[in-house]
Amino acid sequence: MQLSTAHQSVPRVEQFRLLAEGGRLQLLALCAEEALSVSELATLLADSQPQVSRRVAALREAALLDARKDGTRLFVRTDVAAVEADPVLAAALAEGRRLCLA
Repeated sequence: MQLSTAHQSVPRVEQFRLLAEGGRLQLLALCAEEALSVSELATLLADSQPQVSRRVAALREAALLDARKDGTRLFVRTDVAAVEADPVLAAALAEGRRLCLA
């Protein structure tokens, strides 16, 4: 089974691999609320910018995050419509929100 997006088709096994890491779930949840830069995400997650950048890149490749550039800063936002349309991804988003509050 695959999730079809305008960008690409992501195998379900790849989605599970992406969603098996708590940091990516938190990132999805934070970006579902508002567009955030990598530096803002690094601060909120108390993680390094390179680590956050790797997580962002993986989620962008899977078409779970939308991105826009503003000067030298990259802002990312969760594609909430795509995520909520898929029960597995919606559950992952809910878990990310729970992890953010823990």
